[in-house]
Amino acid sequence: MKKLIPILLAAFFFTSCATILRKNTKQDVTFTTNPPNADVYVDGNKVGTSPVTVALETTEPHNIEYRLNGYPTTSYTVEGEILPKYVAGDIALGAGALGWIPALIDNHTNKWRGFDQWDIDSHSDFGAKLPMQDKDGDGIADDKDDCPTVKGLAAFNGCPDSDGDGIKDSDDVCPSTAGLAKFKGCPDTDGDGFADNVDKCPTVAGTVNGCPKKADDKDGDGIADSKDKCPTVAGLAKFDGCPDTDGDGIPDNMDKCPKVAGIAANSGCPKVNEEDEKVLTQAMEGLFFKTGSSVIERKSYVVLDNVAKIMLAHPEYKLQISGYTDNTGSKSGNLRLSKSRAAAAKKYLIKKGIDASRLSSEGYGIDNPRATNSTAEGRALNRRVEFKVAF
Repeated sequence: MKKLIPILLAAFFFTSCATILRKNTKQDVTFTTNPPNADVYVDGNKVGTSPVTVALETTEPHNIEYRLNGYPTTSYTVEGEILPKYVAGDIALGAGALGWIPALIDNHTNKWRGFDQWDIDSHSDFGAKLPMQDKDGDGIADDKDDCPTVKGLAAFNGCPDSDGDGIKDSDDVCPSTAGLAKFKGCPDTDGDGFADNVDKCPTVAGTVNGCPKKADDKDGDGIADSKDKCPTVAGLAKFDGCPDTDGDGIPDNMDKCPKVAGIAANSGCPKVNEEDEKVLTQAMEGLFFKTGSSVIERKSYVVLDNVAKIMLAHPEYKLQISGYTDNTGSKSGNLRLSKSRAAAAKKYLIKKGIDASRLSSEGYGIDNPRATNSTAEGRALNRRVEFKVAF
């Protein structure tokens, strides 16, 4: 027993030194593949392309994955194992009678583990390539084919060009007829600068929608100028020669919003949706000024900002801004105050990027009260600036 004590103390000293000296439990591991340039993932995170060297924590297992186009994915797990020798600086403690001591320490500190590079290298070979998937049989693998179910051309990443005009079908307005790039794949048979798909006279050159100009039909819409309400713009017979650009059933000459489809009740302009109406009402009720002045209180900025957002989202909208007051004070003074408050709201919206031509402001003083001026509550309701979409 007396002889064993020095040996145990020596072993404890060396292993304790080893534990102190070997602070870093990471190990550089090199991942190689055959073929190379595979994406290497460690625990789900890409660390580079093979060959790549990564420092891995030896105290934890790691999931390794190799991905290479055309090959099956390789997956395996690496885990640190107790090494055959234990190093404290340059001192090897060996095995033999004391072999159990480092193992015991390892179980508590995990300072003695390492990865087997040879085992890692054994996973490097991908093996045979996967058979190419090519549903449409055009020689382009499905994962690289922009049109995997339709036979196409390599020049267009597997997409077809049915009419052979050098424009792939998905970009070709006239995919079954060879055409010109400037007309998005449509031809101009008569060479008048109007593509056949928009040329009302595709086989006869002309300057009016592709048709020759006639003396009594300047716009070439087939309606004599004497009967054409829009003689300089090609239109439709049902609208007496006027066009309906937005297709809302209201001819442009009667449509206040000829480029935006609308309703007859709004003279061809769109109906203001309920959400926008709600925002405009909130703006009226949430717009406050300093007493007796047209200076907008900061708490009102948010409601005006919401009005600006609506106007920016709907370029077809025009806005009428109307100011009103209660009956406190002189009639002329109230009229001036209502005008200046409406103008202040307009100025704020212009600063937010709304074109001044889309905004109008006016003040009406004590006119059109919302409630009685006999109570404080009623007077508060009458002091307001209203916002109304106009066309």
